[in-house]
Amino acid sequence: MERADYRQEPNWETFVGVLIPSGWDGDFHVSKISLACNGEKDIAIANLEERPDLLALLQKRVRIAGPVDPMRKAVTVKWCRLEDEDANHRSHKE
Repeated sequence: MERADYRQEPNWETFVGVLIPSGWDGDFHVSKISLACNGEKDIAIANLEERPDLLALLQKRVRIAGPVDPMRKAVTVKWCRLEDEDANHRSHKE
């Protein structure tokens, strides 16, 4: 189910940064990604398997939202929006 307004979710946090590769498999395919935020802060993306569409946004500035696991410093992306050249591109998935 898609949500029109992600801010309605009380346990979600929002981050802005650039999606970057942070892990590779044995064939050198990207297997993990992180969001590089201001202040050299990186936040791991916990659900890349469920959101392979995020790979198309590598090296792009995005705004993401979802629940955060503070122990893993990871976010489960539930909402993502491209922040630069195409501000109308939206990707919603639950």
